[in-house]
Amino acid sequence: MLTKKIILFVVLCSFIIGGIGGWFFTWYLIPKLNTVSWLVKYNLVPNSAPLVINTIKEVRVNQGADTVAAIQAVSPWVVGILSGTDLQNSSLAGSGIVLTSDGLVAATKAAVSAAMQSANFSAVENSQGSVALNLVLADGSVKQAEFLGADPASNLVFLKINNASGLSAASLGYSKDLQLGERVLALWPSLAPSQANDVIGNISSLDDEGMAGQLYSSDQIYSSFEVGGLDHSSIMNGSAIASLDNNIQGLYDNGKIISADTIRSAFEGLVQNQKVARLYLGLHYEYISQAAADLYYGGTQGVLVYGDKKTPAVVAASPAAKAGILDGDIITAIDGAPVNASSTFEDLLYKHSAGQSITFTILRGKSKFDIKAVLGQE
Repeated sequence: MLTKKIILFVVLCSFIIGGIGGWFFTWYLIPKLNTVSWLVKYNLVPNSAPLVINTIKEVRVNQGADTVAAIQAVSPWVVGILSGTDLQNSSLAGSGIVLTSDGLVAATKAAVSAAMQSANFSAVENSQGSVALNLVLADGSVKQAEFLGADPASNLVFLKINNASGLSAASLGYSKDLQLGERVLALWPSLAPSQANDVIGNISSLDDEGMAGQLYSSDQIYSSFEVGGLDHSSIMNGSAIASLDNNIQGLYDNGKIISADTIRSAFEGLVQNQKVARLYLGLHYEYISQAAADLYYGGTQGVLVYGDKKTPAVVAASPAAKAGILDGDIITAIDGAPVNASSTFEDLLYKHSAGQSITFTILRGKSKFDIKAVLGQE
């Protein structure tokens, strides 16, 4: 029994002495030996290293913070379109966004048609300037608005709120800045105070400006992206589609998106012409991506005037045809501004108005020259 106690005592002392020895060896002896140059030179002592302590901190991340911020930023731009003229019995029929501080509103044909309780939108179009609609603003106030007109190249319409001033105007984004998988919001108003309706989706497809075979028209508008993961049965027509950088990227229209690019070009046309109108040029084209430019066009970006068996590159008797633009021409600039992914052909074109002369810089084979065309109007 005594022998076992002695053995346990010896073992315990060994652990204590070994621990003290290890501490002494690590913290005192090794640093001293590492100062002896010949020992270090021949690797006769282990390298000393500082004690590393890994600290785990609990970090709470509010994954919805960016969504909340986007809703707060975008909500003041969203308006509701009320059905009928009897406010006591009105309900929300559609939605739209405020584009100017004096009350210019972009909405969709479907939203306005629902508000007019008319299945045939032509009746609304024919009533231009005389149709009064009731809109509910973000602050809950109800204002009357007049129907200005429809965009002939898309399902976009414009309304004007009577006697409006000091409104918060929407910030329009650019489709080229969107990324596949990017989260976006579909946002529409509610008649309940301090409440908005929203759903979250993701960009599921993009019209790549460099996609081979994608044929564009100077006189038609295409949806530039699609949003997946949305319950289309619950989203109101005209709902704002907003990215989480607080920009409007489009308006919801029966499962499709009227892009911010379309809204911007139609709005600029409205400002230029004092009515909703589309410029008419009469050509078809595809974008030359940077990769295609490097591979086939000596680094030159722009748009290739191009057609197929069903679609002519240049429409006969059109402004483009009269100017002498030919199938196979590359338009590299408009009025000296280069055409590329940052300044698209559409953006540059719709800075002009019908009847205005516009200068296209053309690359034809190895020759580069300017052509002037007078823009028409649809």
